[in-house]
Amino acid sequence: EEKDIIHIFNPHSYDSGPLVQQAGIAVGAARSYLREHYGLPLDKRYRLDFRVLPVTSHLTGNSLGIACAVGTVIAIARRETLRDSLELQPSVAFTGAVGADGSLEPIDGEGLRLKIERAHHNRLNYMAVPRAHLPEAYEAVRELERQKPGHTLNVVGADTIDAILDAGIICHVGFVH
Repeated sequence: EEKDIIHIFNPHSYDSGPLVQQAGIAVGAARSYLREHYGLPLDKRYRLDFRVLPVTSHLTGNSLGIACAVGTVIAIARRETLRDSLELQPSVAFTGAVGADGSLEPIDGEGLRLKIERAHHNRLNYMAVPRAHLPEAYEAVRELERQKPGHTLNVVGADTIDAILDAGIICHVGFVH
């Protein structure tokens, strides 16, 4: 069975073992979502290039799973003719690992806090995290808002990739005419 071609471009690391492994799992979960919701056949293969920005290249590992899964769904949706047009909100950040079944898995608390700080600093509107992290994510956001008032980062928690994609907050769905 042929597999998708997955490339990870990380400017600070040549050894991205955990990230490469998580990207493969996330791509599989994304393809399952597309098959279940849009009937995408499993025999099609894609080349998926993930780029890690230099400013966040030290924050890699399995915590990029949600971003890889959502990015895969959006990228494939742009290439295929689906009944919906899927688009990603421009001011969204993600953190969390993805299981092979599409479930969102916890990550380390320090990485969570660092990514929330980065999202708040960059004035993003939404941050998607595994539901298990909501209490600590809310606390980190409240602390940032006390330190630097004037911007609110909305934290969205979910248990699965499906829940993130179907919520309508992170991804816009429009009908193709």
